[in-house]
Amino acid sequence: MDRAHTSRITWLEFGSGHLQFHERITRLVIIPARLEAACSKKPKHKSWLSQLPTLVADFERRWSLTLEPPFENSSAGWVAPARLPDGAGVVLKLGMAHAECVHEIDALRFWDGEPTVRLLAADRKRSALLLERCEPGVGLWQRPKPEQDLVLAGILKELRHTPTNPHPFRHLRVMLEAWIKETDAASERWTDSGLVGEGLRLLFLLPGSARREVL
Repeated sequence: MDRAHTSRITWLEFGSGHLQFHERITRLVIIPARLEAACSKKPKHKSWLSQLPTLVADFERRWSLTLEPPFENSSAGWVAPARLPDGAGVVLKLGMAHAECVHEIDALRFWDGEPTVRLLAADRKRSALLLERCEPGVGLWQRPKPEQDLVLAGILKELRHTPTNPHPFRHLRVMLEAWIKETDAASERWTDSGLVGEGLRLLFLLPGSARREVL
C-alpha cells in the first residue's frame, strides 16, 4: 500500500478508491475515486473531503446506522447504503456543496417519493440526507444517447408539479445562465459554432415562454 500523510489524515491506496483514516475516529472510510477526483478541483471541496470521516461517524451515531461500503460512482457526495436498528435499508448521503444541490432537501420534501426516493431525515447545515433505500443500476451514460434522451424526458414529465407559493426554488433561468456562461468560456472547443450558438440562444429564450411554472 502507498501511504501519504498529513497532520491529521492518513490516505491508504485501495483498489479504485482510497481509505481515509481520521486520528479522532477508530474506523476507516472508503473514498470513491470519482469523488476524490471531483474534490481535487477546488480548495473548499478538498477541505470538505478532509472532514468527511468525522461527518460519517457523526451521522452514523446520530441516526443509529450500520453502514456498508459507499457507492463507487458518486462524484458529488459520499453516498452509502446502510441499515437502521430494525434492519430497514436506507441510504446515507453526505453532499459536497455545489450549485446544483442548493435546494435538494426542499425538492425531495416537495416530491415526497413521487417519483423520487423519500427523504427520511436531513441536516441542512451539513448537507446530510437519510434516504429511502435505492441502489444504482446501469448508468444512463452507458446506454445509447437516443435512449438517454427518452429516459430523461420520461423522468422530467413525472417530476412536473407546481409548488405552492411562497417556495424556495430558484428559476431555471438562473442555472441556465450559469451554464451558458460556462459554455461561452469554452468556445475554442466548439466543433460547430453555429449549432452551439443556436442551442445557447434557445436556452436563454425558452424558459421565459412557459405558460406556467413547475418544479
